[in-house]
Order: sequence, then C-alpha cells, then structure tokens
Amino acid sequence: MINLNLLKTLNIGKKTRFMIFSLFVVVLLLAVSYTQGFARFASTILVFAVIFIGTYVTQVPNINKSNFIPVLLLPLHLVGGALLSLQYFPNLGFLVKILAIVLVGALLYVLSLVNNIFFVTSENEKTIPLFRVAVTWNNILLIITAIPFFAGIFKVDVNSFIQNLIVSISSFLFAIYLIKTEEVEDGARQIGAGERLVLSFRVMFIVFALSTAVSFFPTESFLRSLFVSSILMGTLDYTQSHCRNSLNKKHIVEYVLIALTFFLILIVFKP
Repeated sequence: MINLNLLKTLNIGKKTRFMIFSLFVVVLLLAVSYTQGFARFASTILVFAVIFIGTYVTQVPNINKSNFIPVLLLPLHLVGGALLSLQYFPNLGFLVKILAIVLVGALLYVLSLVNNIFFVTSENEKTIPLFRVAVTWNNILLIITAIPFFAGIFKVDVNSFIQNLIVSISSFLFAIYLIKTEEVEDGARQIGAGERLVLSFRVMFIVFALSTAVSFFPTESFLRSLFVSSILMGTLDYTQSHCRNSLNKKHIVEYVLIALTFFLILIVFKP
C-alpha cells in the first residue's frame, strides 16, 4: 500500500503527482514509438504498469477497491488507443507523433483532475462548483479516447465480428463508468445494479449492431471509428439524460443527424 505520510513528507501534492504521472507515460510512449524488438515490448509493458500503479498513487487517499477499476477504464483505453495508433499507423510524421503523444499526456492529466473532482464530490455527498465542468470534460474525454482506440481496433487483422465485439464491450464499460459518475449528481436517479446493467447493455447492443452494419462498407478505419464514436456519443448522452430524468427529443434528433453526417462521409470517402 502507498504510504500517505511519505507523500505528505515529500510535499507531493495531487497536481504534482498528476503531472509526474503524465510525463512518465509520455516518455514511455516515446520509447515505444522509437524502439524495436524487445525494447519496444518492454516499454509497452511498462506503460501499462505505470497506468495501473500511477492511477492508484495519484488518487490516494480517495481511491479504494470499489472505485479503482472504474477510474482505471479511461486511462487504459487512452493509452491503448495511443499504442494501437503507433502500431497500425506507422506512416505518421515525426512531428505528428510527438504532438499526439504529448496530447495523450495532457489528456491523462486532465482526466486525473476530473476523476479527483468526482472523488471529492462523492466524499462530500454534495455537488461542488467544479463538478459541472468535470462532467462536461468527462464526456469530451470519453469520445476523444474512443476515436483512436476504435480506429486502432478496426485496423487489427482479425475478423470484423471480433473487432465489433471488442468495440461494443468497451462501449459497455464506458457506459458503466458514465453511470457511476452520475451517482453523485444532485437530482440524479438512484440507479440499481440491474438497471445499470440494462442501460449499459443497451449502449453495447446499439454500438455493436451499427458497427457491424457499416463493417460491410469498404472504408477507412478512422472514418469507421468516427461513425461508431458518434453512435457511442449519442447513446451515452441518452443514458446520462435517463439518469438525470431529463430526456429531450431535441437532443436525440441532434445526435441522429450527427451520426447520419458521419455515415454519409463514411460511404462517400472510400479507400
């Protein structure tokens, strides 16, 4: 276990921990990008080790066994998307790679801040002023994380059914995470375990069905990921509105139009 007194003695505040955590991940992603063979494999293992350990250390003392896994979901997908992009998009230029990796570090820092706000809100059992900002950023981070991860999965040389299954399982986990963050929202419905699973499986089913439908079209993996991510965005927004008792037909229409726009782009721009 991490000694909290040691962290206090060293005067390592949370924001400093978030920064160090993000820098470690950036350095290791750079190592993955510019090494080969065993060195690249070792760097990849180290990235995941740092994500597991760093996620825990940065959120001490708020983190515990019940919330560790949900908090770990987005960092794992964020880094997973970065690693898949480095593997399956090797033609990215030097500057693009550097900027992308630095962006991953910045997003990881913001994600750590957002999770910390959720922890503080949960412990105080009331919404703090920054909570609304954190919810907005959390929704943005979910989609930003999903796009490169989905694009990487769609590039993996496996059956499209397996690709769609992985993407839909990730969507299920994103929904679980979203619902958990909504539990501390003032006025939000108290969601039981059964209803939580039903809502998450609905997200999973819709993503799987539409991802499977577009897999028959010859298209670039990135465009396919944009379309599927737009579906994920719409289903997560619907789930969030359900938790808040604020379902809005206007929002549903807006997300349908967004999805249709990306679908048209997908079928027009062929490889």
